[in-house]
Amino acid sequence: MTETHTVVCVLGGNTTSRAKVCSFFAKRTHSEGLEMYHRRGVVQTLLNPATYPDKVSHMLAAVSVSDGCILLAEEGFGWAEGESVIALTHAGLESGVIVTSKGGVYSERLSKMIAGTAAQGFRIVEADGENYSKINIDSFEPKPKKCAGNVVSVDNVFNVKGVGTVALGFVVCGKVAVHDTLSTPSGKEVRVQSIQVMDEDVEEAGTGTRVGLAIRGATEKELGDQFFLANTAFRENIEASLQIERFYRHQIEEGKTYHLALYGQVIPVNLIKLEGEKATFKLGKPIPEIEGVGVLANMNLPAGTLRIMGHIDL
Repeated sequence: MTETHTVVCVLGGNTTSRAKVCSFFAKRTHSEGLEMYHRRGVVQTLLNPATYPDKVSHMLAAVSVSDGCILLAEEGFGWAEGESVIALTHAGLESGVIVTSKGGVYSERLSKMIAGTAAQGFRIVEADGENYSKINIDSFEPKPKKCAGNVVSVDNVFNVKGVGTVALGFVVCGKVAVHDTLSTPSGKEVRVQSIQVMDEDVEEAGTGTRVGLAIRGATEKELGDQFFLANTAFRENIEASLQIERFYRHQIEEGKTYHLALYGQVIPVNLIKLEGEKATFKLGKPIPEIEGVGVLANMNLPAGTLRIMGHIDL
């Protein structure tokens, strides 16, 4: 049976607290923008968007690839926590824990504040100093996914002497196995020569698993970073239903470029046409034929302003 894993993002306005929670459970392995912490267990990867709340891109990448969330509200519930909850809601991410430090009365107020959002079903726990064992990290449920094929969301590519091109990323749909043939967005086919998970060679890996793929058929220079590998067709345009966030206060205009967060990728998109709830987008890079929810954001807005515009259903 193919082993699967769960990815959890850690959100909240305090960057130091987020790093402490991640370090309590796992070891940091990547610290560039989107920090990644790895461990052995049902939850294999914790994600900390280190640039948030100043920048929203890494938070969106984390939310869009995660199955669950740890939301830190130990210092109260401000705009960063509010924006995080709105992002979770549009991503359909309903498995989570909210950590507070203000007792039961505050928890009751908090429950009212998050009513009607994805976070309303989150378990609320009171912090015990820097002991976060109450979170029960391996209790998170995987987010349901519908896939017609196998998809890997790649976020880093490099060359290893004696191995060749290596792509790091998450299996977001289906599975990946040694000797699989996958396509790049440009239509180039690559062959999976070997797979590593937690520095160990495996024959195949399932959804939610962080993988290192040694691939043949494309160089580091040809691939770059941030793209999908898939055994499905790719598309460059999307026609979909757009659900606009009710608290988003800015005009949504045709011809403008926004950003779409989908399975760990944050892709520039140009809004070609908007008729009611029906939107047509030109993608800045092709995406595979996959189902799911893409969170739409306006990255030109400053921190302290809601940057989450809504979501589209693929």
